[in-house]
Amino acid sequence: MESQALFGRYNIKNVIGRGGMGTVFLAFDKQTNKNVAIKKVDLQKRSRKAVLNEPTILKNVNHKNIIQIYDIYESSQSIFMVMDYIEGYSLRDGLAEHKKFNEKLVINWASQLCEALEYLHNLEPCPIIYRDIKPSNILVDKNNKVTLIDFGIACEYRPENMDTEKVALTRGFCSPEQLADRIFDNRSDIYSLGVTMYYLISGVSPTEDSFKLRPIRDVCPEISPELEYIITKATMIDTNERYQCVEDLRYDFINIDRIKRQLRYFVFKQIATYVFFALAYLFFVSMIIIGGLRIKSDAVLFGETLVHEAQLNIAGKNYLEAYRGFNGAIEINNLSIEAYEGIYKYFYETANFIDGINYIRLRLALFENHPDLAELSNLYLGKFYIKEGNCREALKYLQTAYEIDSQNDDILVNLTLAHLKNDALSSANVFFQTLIDKDYDKYQLSYLYGIYSEEILEKPNDAIDYYGNVINNSADNALKAEAYISTAQIYKKNLDIWSNGQELYLTTLEEAISFFGESYKSFEIFKLIASEYKEKANTATGQEKIECLQKALDNYYKLFDLKEDELNLYIDVAYIYQEMARSKDNIADYNLAIQILLDATQKYPQSFLAHYHLTVMAFEQEFFKEDVGARDFRVANDYFYKAKTLVKTETDAQWIVGLDNHIKNTLGTQ
Repeated sequence: MESQALFGRYNIKNVIGRGGMGTVFLAFDKQTNKNVAIKKVDLQKRSRKAVLNEPTILKNVNHKNIIQIYDIYESSQSIFMVMDYIEGYSLRDGLAEHKKFNEKLVINWASQLCEALEYLHNLEPCPIIYRDIKPSNILVDKNNKVTLIDFGIACEYRPENMDTEKVALTRGFCSPEQLADRIFDNRSDIYSLGVTMYYLISGVSPTEDSFKLRPIRDVCPEISPELEYIITKATMIDTNERYQCVEDLRYDFINIDRIKRQLRYFVFKQIATYVFFALAYLFFVSMIIIGGLRIKSDAVLFGETLVHEAQLNIAGKNYLEAYRGFNGAIEINNLSIEAYEGIYKYFYETANFIDGINYIRLRLALFENHPDLAELSNLYLGKFYIKEGNCREALKYLQTAYEIDSQNDDILVNLTLAHLKNDALSSANVFFQTLIDKDYDKYQLSYLYGIYSEEILEKPNDAIDYYGNVINNSADNALKAEAYISTAQIYKKNLDIWSNGQELYLTTLEEAISFFGESYKSFEIFKLIASEYKEKANTATGQEKIECLQKALDNYYKLFDLKEDELNLYIDVAYIYQEMARSKDNIADYNLAIQILLDATQKYPQSFLAHYHLTVMAFEQEFFKEDVGARDFRVANDYFYKAKTLVKTETDAQWIVGLDNHIKNTLGTQ
């Protein structure tokens, strides 16, 4: 088969895998000079729609532990998918050779799989549930890096439609709820990962007829107590008793020594109890009762301590530690309303509204039988959607919260706000009147009157007066911050009334920063200010342009100081340095742009955008040099070839072709 050329590009070397649905070949790509894997699926065995599910899912996926698909070809009989060739072995083949693996390896592999699942489960707008974790779908290379392959039955998770279509689920590895009720969510993947760990560590396959998921210590006595705890929790039949999200599972892997200490503590208490039992039966009975209450009391106290420390960390702007603290409290009590409220506030106060939406949506099913948590979660979903400008979606969740508690003032306020922003005056009036009848805070009502004046009456001057009343008189800093932001946005949206609206917009936001300092609203306000100065620089010239760019930079770096590190932030900062380089004729600013993009590629190593923009900047830096002989494009070319390997979508490919043509045309003119 060495001489066979597929589609005029791929030299087929040999078959590296066969299955019920097709064959996988090792091939050499003559265009990129590297090996690839080509999966051929016969359309006689599966429908075209079913076959294309895998590339459809993977086209928008970009993660170091997930297989990449580069191209798709179709014939009348088959579909061919060109993908990464991973030089290694599947865990199924590894088990056939080694029988089982040591704990260190299993924990390493499982931690990497957690990262891949965490990425999939938090995709926006729709999370992806993999549904087919098993050893044959996990490849391991010589560096023990794992890659998740075969997304044939993966699908988007939509809470409104969780029924599983009829697909070939793998018995033993598939979660019980999928087999019994044909429903699934992110916890189904956690179960499958737990069973896979069980198999890897014990060598006992869940596909054996006698396998009943016995306690793992029965089949693997040498397992450590902490890994036993993790696997047992991941494979609970009741979904509510499992890890509720893969982040919590990965947290336990990272902090496995903490589990070890906790287990030693409880074992010590057990031994002490048995000693007392040997001394006196009656005393033993009383100690069991007292000890049980004490353990529960200690756990509750520890959880409350974690919540308190996390709240202090938020106050001190140590957001990562705060998030971990709240998660630790949830691990002790996965129905802790204080801990969930802390996490929701963390997302709200750091302006990570999309992350907040994803976090809650993945957990809503857990709270169905817990009204307080359901109310809190639906309320915050509504708040997050209002912030994202999707008031129609916000109303759906706020209405659910209202049905649980029609007297909650926060729910009434946000229902009024969402209806006003959705131009539904009659509906807004129902909730607004309820607040008035309750003699609710007059400044909150003044803020709502501002929204009413702005959105319904289209009287921006009246709205500013209402917001000004809040800013000047309210003692509620969160409400004052919203009034500042709303006032600023009015100026910007009504340039026909305020010709200097852009300056008023910035002045108002900067006044807010001056008033609040670097408090929680700083995330949102710094983003707005930085974006506005960047926009203002587009129309400015000379020294004014440089000053606008510098002010944009100052505000972006405030976000870095506040631990904000999203990819777009790196890219925005890099292009501000680029504009400064052009405006000041200073190549040193190109160096700064490239450094910030190098930081982005370190933070997001599998991101096409990070590497693409790094390539653009590196080439432009060389073109900037007046001395043609001093130009050296070797490093830029290295970045370019790396970006090409990360192309996943048609848009990515178009960008690469456009950049390639631009580079060739520019170099050709020199």
